[in-house]
Amino acid sequence: MMMMCERTIRATLCGGLLLMAGMGRAQLTVSPQTDLLELAGAISGPGVQISNVTIDCHGAGYGEFSYTGNVLSVSEGVLLTSGSIDNAVGPNNVEDRSFEQFTPGNALLDQVTGRTTYDACKLEFDVIPGGDSLRFNFAFASEEYNEWVGSQYNDVFGFFI
Repeated sequence: MMMMCERTIRATLCGGLLLMAGMGRAQLTVSPQTDLLELAGAISGPGVQISNVTIDCHGAGYGEFSYTGNVLSVSEGVLLTSGSIDNAVGPNNVEDRSFEQFTPGNALLDQVTGRTTYDACKLEFDVIPGGDSLRFNFAFASEEYNEWVGSQYNDVFGFFI
């Protein structure tokens, strides 16, 4: 499964930012996760087999989250960022809060957007569902949206199966 910024099914998550601030500190908690099978397992359900998990991301750019507010449609899962997961907690009270990973972007996202991307965070794994369908809930957010909307800089997210 390719969830982004093939095999049985391959998902890659690649993100400008999967979840980001604007929410209060008490509502969002984040934690690094270095066990990639557990990371991918955080977004799977019963009857799903996950294998061949890889991540292409700066070490501070991914982890797990839990959320107790009422703005997002998801309460827990995987957080992929183009920056640092710690910045997602907020508060979002500083313009241009950034953490450049100084890592390359993603060729597929470059192709889709027609631009060169930077600081990609890609989670990729194979998944075999126990039934005849798969369902994914996700939220995309950008801490830098207000500062950069309408400019040549845009956070992007891709979900590829």
